[in-house]
Amino acid sequence: MNIVFDWSGTLADDHIITWNITNKILEYFGGRTITFDTFKNEFVIPVDKFYSKYCPNVSINAIDEYFVKNYLSYGSKCKLFEGIPKLIQTLKTNNSLYILSTLDYKILNMLSKETGIFTYFKKIIGNASNKIEALEKLLNDESLIYSETIFIGDMPHDIESAKKLKVQSGGATYGYS
Repeated sequence: MNIVFDWSGTLADDHIITWNITNKILEYFGGRTITFDTFKNEFVIPVDKFYSKYCPNVSINAIDEYFVKNYLSYGSKCKLFEGIPKLIQTLKTNNSLYILSTLDYKILNMLSKETGIFTYFKKIIGNASNKIEALEKLLNDESLIYSETIFIGDMPHDIESAKKLKVQSGGATYGYS
């Protein structure tokens, strides 16, 4: 079986980090900060849909650049959800594991090494703003059999991406959505 994981909200508990960085972005680009509840209720993927509401005249590239710089500074504060390292070790025994995330590859690479799970993944893909396209590219590049693949995420966009491509989907109920 091929198991593709989202990172934020699925493997990593980075809600507070992302909310803090979001507020830094909003302030930096002249917007007002938002409460954690507002962030939880309104944050969506692709992120440009979220940020266009709060920073309508700022390019998503400028926002991404600022986000990456700030996220990297949090580094070791990002933790995996309880039980994830053991789950990954167990699943790796008979499966091929992948990460597919909207986070920048540099962040994913650093965090997967810091958390000790880097070596369990066959491929780590970042910058997947459109997960349908990114998942399809992963499936094709790795010659994965669609019916033998599951994409596990925590947001509607993750589940919708899997369904659109007719791969199995799994939803983490403890994540962002």
